[in-house]
Amino acid sequence: MINVLITSLGSNTAIGVIKALRYHKDISVTGTDTFPAHLSAGSSFADHFYQVPLAVADDYETALISIIKEQNIQCVIPIHDVEVKKIAALAEKYPALCFWAVNKPAIIAMCNDKKKINSFLADHKINVPEMFNSVAEISYPAIYKPNEGVSSKGIQLIASAAESKAQFDLDNGFLQKMIQGEEYTVDCYTAYGDDYFKCCVRKRIETKEGISTKGVTVDYPLLEKLSAEIHEALEYRGASNIQFIVENEVPYFIEINPRFSGAGILSYHAGLNSPLFTSLESVQSPLFNELRAKPVKKGVFMTRYWNENFYEG
Repeated sequence: MINVLITSLGSNTAIGVIKALRYHKDISVTGTDTFPAHLSAGSSFADHFYQVPLAVADDYETALISIIKEQNIQCVIPIHDVEVKKIAALAEKYPALCFWAVNKPAIIAMCNDKKKINSFLADHKINVPEMFNSVAEISYPAIYKPNEGVSSKGIQLIASAAESKAQFDLDNGFLQKMIQGEEYTVDCYTAYGDDYFKCCVRKRIETKEGISTKGVTVDYPLLEKLSAEIHEALEYRGASNIQFIVENEVPYFIEINPRFSGAGILSYHAGLNSPLFTSLESVQSPLFNELRAKPVKKGVFMTRYWNENFYEG
């Protein structure tokens, strides 16, 4: 039995990760959330559930370490961006306690700073949208992005010179050419123990509030190659999701999220079961080598619907 801890069970991402782990019968899932079980949508998917403080709280570390010891956790998979940062720090503080499915804090910080990661990848010959040092340099349409932000929060469209007269906080954000075209997300996995890399490219057919609700896996070798180069340049390990927009047949890097994806369940179903890869690799299971050799299926469609949980008393 592999004992795995998943955080943020109230999130769609965590539920997808647990569903992916259920492909293997010998995994016990312990889940945490800041809400109690009856207010956490994913609590019913876990074998054990604990309410914990916010990751930024002083007592979060004590609570998490206690759960890890009590449930004999072998692998910790953080879900929310704030928890990823916190748990990366804990991984450096308690390296021998368990397998922490995170990258080094410096790599996470690089991925989360949109300005830095764009500049870094541009230096590694990856196409990124043109960046402007000032409003005077803008070619339209353009966008303003906060250096740190989740999904599309804080992004402002600048369609004309009149709109460029607005005040933009260039100390904490940057100006960039707006790329218009088809959106793709690449779910990626680089092994922790060797240089094995595998990915699944999916086209976003429909999104709601930044989350893909309809999608399809596609054959796009160039995006696979670019994603592998990005992981290699960053010395990245484990799961990520990288977003591209293809304009006039040219792919542009948009962002990388150093965690599992909200719509990653499509890739898991198609053969890139990165949550299961992570758990198996954490205990050096030979099954990891067997599963990773299987191809990722193209042309797999996904649609989503709401499902309700009810609790009484």
